Amino acid sequence: MTAPEPKAVQDYYPDDFAHCYGCGRLNAHGLHVRSVWDGDETVARFTPRAEHMAMPGLVYGGLLASLIDCHAMGTAAATAERADGREIGEAVAPRFVTASLRVDYLKPTPLGPALELRARVTLATERKSVVAVTVSASGVITVRGEVVAVRIPASMVRPGSHTAGSRTLAQELSAEMKISDPSADRVCDEYVIVKSLLPLAGAHVLELGCGKAEKTRAIAQGGQVASITALEVDEIQHAKNLQIGDLPNVSFCLGGAEAIPAADASCDIVLMFKSLHHVPLDKVDQALAEIRRVLKPGGLAYLSEPVYAGEFNDILRLFHDEKAVREAAFAAIQRAVHGGTLELVGQTFFNTPGHFDDFEQFEEQVLKVTHTHHQLSPEVYEAVRAAFMRHMTPHGVDFQHPVRVDLLRRGTNEVGTSAGRVSYAGRGNGAGITTG
Repeated sequence: MTAPEPKAVQDYYPDDFAHCYGCGRLNAHGLHVRSVWDGDETVARFTPRAEHMAMPGLVYGGLLASLIDCHAMGTAAATAERADGREIGEAVAPRFVTASLRVDYLKPTPLGPALELRARVTLATERKSVVAVTVSASGVITVRGEVVAVRIPASMVRPGSHTAGSRTLAQELSAEMKISDPSADRVCDEYVIVKSLLPLAGAHVLELGCGKAEKTRAIAQGGQVASITALEVDEIQHAKNLQIGDLPNVSFCLGGAEAIPAADASCDIVLMFKSLHHVPLDKVDQALAEIRRVLKPGGLAYLSEPVYAGEFNDILRLFHDEKAVREAAFAAIQRAVHGGTLELVGQTFFNTPGHFDDFEQFEEQVLKVTHTHHQLSPEVYEAVRAAFMRHMTPHGVDFQHPVRVDLLRRGTNEVGTSAGRVSYAGRGNGAGITTG
């Protein structure tokens, strides 16, 4: 009678955290590292294939680092379960991520034999574990590793997420996103929010729909960013922007978000100030995909959108009701998060102050904008004027404009499961051979 196959801890990771290239059971193209108990140690076995070659006859060192990384995470999870009085398979396995990874290549690892990884936890706290790992080929240890694993908080793992058909973490986050927050009472200039949310120092910034370049100017003159490429789709406004000569770190270009004239992974930050809902509805998803394309891994997309609420909005919707397009833009952002195009970092709600000296200034700045051609009948014009004048004071009219910021991020590609660092002993050549 054949003995049952030992249970691997990776088989019990929550679905939300089971897509890792190294050990995720839900990644059809991954390495599928499987860590099982063997006494007081864990063991995993992997046979490198021809494509894992560094040079003829030798295994690629990066693969060895990935195997160590993922087996260490599994070992930390299995050990944590035992510490809680459980064995593999009795509950959803806790998930760890890599804080640091050290790899010592002792000798070349031959390509051909099955590799055996053995590991044990040498130090454990409530939050962190240190794991020692060895890699052997034909009984000879060729590589040693030491990994610091940090436990993911249980609050990030939705109960039942290990069951078939459950939603992923990205899907859960997209479902929890809000289009508005009536309780938001902070009033400030948006540049204050920009500075608080974004790492501007030395950044290469792309702004989509820069308009009159007012925010472009504020950010460029803040003295931190390396450069700004400011795109505008309105040819009339773009021609005016080209006359700006006192912003040496800004380049003005004609173009839209759905076809960004920028190289892949060339931007640290992408900005859209109240302009995503102006993208044609059938191209909003494409625009978000383009934003992901031009962002560097880990790069941020700052998307601010006007909230459909407030006294100013009540006037605007008399002649230009944006409820449907704003909802469509928000739905597209949710789809981007839900589908993994971009990761949600967070949402911020606040109010920006707005002032008009009189109705003539409102007419010039709102009714006569060049990016949208407003054609008001005499009846509608009078209704808009009457609604505006109801707010008129001897000092003009002040409004508060509610705004939502969706801060998104392009995911990073790291070695193994790590969001930390990899350090190698000696000066490696990629084959796991140290040369000094």
